[in-house]
Amino acid sequence: MAVAIDSIEGYGLPEVVREDYLASYVGERFADQMPHVRVYPTELPVLSGLLSGIQTPVRVIAGRKDIVVLVANAEYLHERLPNSRLDIIDVGHFVWEEGAEEYATAVTGWWQAN
Repeated sequence: MAVAIDSIEGYGLPEVVREDYLASYVGERFADQMPHVRVYPTELPVLSGLLSGIQTPVRVIAGRKDIVVLVANAEYLHERLPNSRLDIIDVGHFVWEEGAEEYATAVTGWWQAN
């Protein structure tokens, strides 16, 4: 996890924030999530069939340079959620950190519109 956090671009991550990120992975927390990740391939087709029925407004925000969760995933959701808007910000995986201003603009604009 430290490698991923250290890859955050354009933002001098304060040590207290870095330590908070790392604390969320203490012990077996990351390993405990693996069963959920492993069922994605079987569960995603089920989810895909349900997306068109979700009428709640959804703002999908993705990092163009994200190598962990590719933009194609955000586009997939946007194409299937009938009441969604897609924002792609020219940053990596930690969009809220690396593109804080653009992220904040997208989120507050969404709140104000809904």
